[in-house]
Formats: sequence, C-alpha cells, structure tokens
Amino acid sequence: GNKNVNETSLGNSGFSNQDTKLSPYLRWGVISPRQAYHAGVRKRDLLWREWSHTCYRTVRNLRVGKPVLPFLDGCCTSITPKLDNNEEALFAAWCFGLTGAPVIDAGMRQLWHEGWMPRRLRLLAASCLVEGLGLDWRRGR
Repeated sequence: GNKNVNETSLGNSGFSNQDTKLSPYLRWGVISPRQAYHAGVRKRDLLWREWSHTCYRTVRNLRVGKPVLPFLDGCCTSITPKLDNNEEALFAAWCFGLTGAPVIDAGMRQLWHEGWMPRRLRLLAASCLVEGLGLDWRRGR
C-alpha cells in the first residue's frame, strides 16, 4: 500500500503530534469516551481502555498486587539498573528518569516537563517499574 514508512501495520504512527493528550481528562471524567472519540481518539484505544478497566475489576490478583501469571513474576529483573537494591533509591531513579534505560528516562523527563507521556511510553515505563525494578505497580500511580 501507500502507507507512510513510519506507520505500523495497525496504522499507528508511534510517538507523534497526533497524540490527543486527552487521557487525564478521560481519567478524571472531564470528558466522556464518546467526546474523546469525536475529538480524535481512536476507537481501539478507547476499547483497550475499557478492557483494562474490566480486567482490573474482575481479576482479583491485579487489585491486590499479586502476579496474574506467577511464573512470569520477576522475569525481567536482569535489567535492574546499577543502583543499590534499596526500594526508595530504585523508585526515585524511576521517577526522575535516572534508570539508565534511555527510552524510559526520556519518557519520565517528558512527564516532568510536559505533564504527560504517550500511551506506549507509559506502558514501557510501567513495565520497567514492575518487571525491571521489581517494585509494586501501585507506587507508579
């Protein structure tokens, strides 16, 4: 096809100025999902949001901070940055973009400077917090 070289097979253009930056407004109920859709949020992103909320409500282990698939718990601990294993130091490094993982650090700095980060980067940062650093996911809220 005539797809842009930077687009994925799903039509995602990655990190771009096309991001609507509406997620905090959705989160706090300032706008409805229907209003977000009419403002340019893709339907599949809204459906993914609803799926995540449904999983959280129905999968008890998500709500209590236990692994959903215990055999995967801690599977990425080998990427822990070279910091002492002090939870507070690890959490501070994550918060301030000092993990040593360039994409995570850039995303956290963007969050500090602009007050938001793209959804895909939020997923990577969350994965770093939980799987990479071995910290409780609730600390990242």
